Amino acid sequence: MEDNRNRNQRNLNDEQKNRNNDQRNRNNNDQRNRNNQNQNQNQDRQNRQNENR
Repeated sequence: MEDNRNRNQRNLNDEQKNRNNDQRNRNNNDQRNRNNQNQNQNQDRQNRQNENR
């Protein structure tokens, strides 16, 4: 019985860890996307400035 409870608890812990990892990955991807967008906007701005010279 105790073994079963321990196993269940470990499974719950693993599930929570997986959810945390998933969320962290989503957050990281979101941040990466924002960074890329910003870089692209900056590059576009730079390109326009260079064209106008």
